[in-house]
Amino acid sequence: MVSELINANPVIYEKKERRVRSVPSAADEYAVEPIDQEEIFDILSDDCE
Repeated sequence: MVSELINANPVIYEKKERRVRSVPSAADEYAVEPIDQEEIFDILSDDCE
């Protein structure tokens, strides 16, 4: 059995503020939108639930 913690002093980073996304209007329904890292994270985290 392990009697010690694997990482007794982990580095804890401050959580960043999340940006509010603007909702595209109906006229922009077929416009190409760039995909950012936050959107990819949201998609992947939703799949894990």
